[in-house]
Amino acid sequence: MRLHWTIAGNPDGWVVQHVQFAYSAFNDADNSSYTLSSPPTSSYWEAWQVVGGTVQYGGNDYFRTNLFPESTHGTFSITGKVDFYRNSVVGSTSPSGWGSVPEAGILPATTSSPTWWTNSGFNHTLNMSWVE
Repeated sequence: MRLHWTIAGNPDGWVVQHVQFAYSAFNDADNSSYTLSSPPTSSYWEAWQVVGGTVQYGGNDYFRTNLFPESTHGTFSITGKVDFYRNSVVGSTSPSGWGSVPEAGILPATTSSPTWWTNSGFNHTLNMSWVE
């Protein structure tokens, strides 16, 4: 899946997204619950820098997974909330104190809610299911 972020005008700042993962998986053989040995980070914030209205890294947000073996079935959902914040709110070089989260790839990310996060913006959800 690919999302593409764009910003009107030519502001400087950050596109920030709160991402939440949830899954329910079962073994095909006996329908018992299946638990991932290395589950994805369940909640984190990631950011794309915006310079002169251009979203860096091509403005693209990609998602792909091969978390679950073929011997399972279940559901997987990703919920995102995304908004734009100016440099005066977030900082011009990187959101302060952010590091990395594996699922965010090369983007600055954190598992702690930023103090300036308003929980406003646009919602999007991806729901997936797979069968035996």
